[in-house]
Amino acid sequence: MKIEEKLTFRLDPQSSQLLAKRAGEGSPHLAARDLLIQALNEPLLTTLIEGRLDETNRLIRELRQDLSTTLQLTLVLLGRTTPEEAKRWADKHLHP
Repeated sequence: MKIEEKLTFRLDPQSSQLLAKRAGEGSPHLAARDLLIQALNEPLLTTLIEGRLDETNRLIRELRQDLSTTLQLTLVLLGRTTPEEAKRWADKHLHP
């Protein structure tokens, strides 16, 4: 399907008012064009954000595991608890 470079469509009155507000002193035509381009590219932005969030969550899980291991070792080396008790405490408080 071939799409023309020039698109024409009508907006309902409410949408026209919103577009005019967005355009401000500028051209409603250019504002509509910018909004359309932004909407077309949004899935890419969403994918990028989701990827960053996944990476952040992975790093947080790794940090929690490192904290858990360090805390368990510290508690045992200080003679405050047994390895089993330290693991149970860490599993209860540091692992969601």
